[in-house]
Amino acid sequence: SEALYLQLDACRADSNLEAIVLSDEDGLCLASAGERDTCDEIAANLPFVGAKAPNFEGVLFSPTKAWKVGVRRFEVLGTELYLCVAGGRDDNRDQELSRSLGGVERILGQDPRFGLAA
Repeated sequence: SEALYLQLDACRADSNLEAIVLSDEDGLCLASAGERDTCDEIAANLPFVGAKAPNFEGVLFSPTKAWKVGVRRFEVLGTELYLCVAGGRDDNRDQELSRSLGGVERILGQDPRFGLAA
């Protein structure tokens, strides 16, 4: 989890994003970089967004805030995971999402418990 945090935090800092969140299909925050409450709130909503489309670019609303986000759905050992970048510039969000996803896949791929689905 330390490697995931470092990867996500480096991507967040490089692009001045508000948060980067990795969550599971139940909305549990597995790893994140950014303010804890923000990350938990985003994670809880990702399964709803990701269930409709594997790739989403738009606005995620909460009762108190709205974030411009990019979301990617991917699978690890039959479990759907969601990666979300929030905030930042519109033209940079997709690039950082791809970069972050690549790092997450490499890190999870290093652990023999995780086999990424093809």
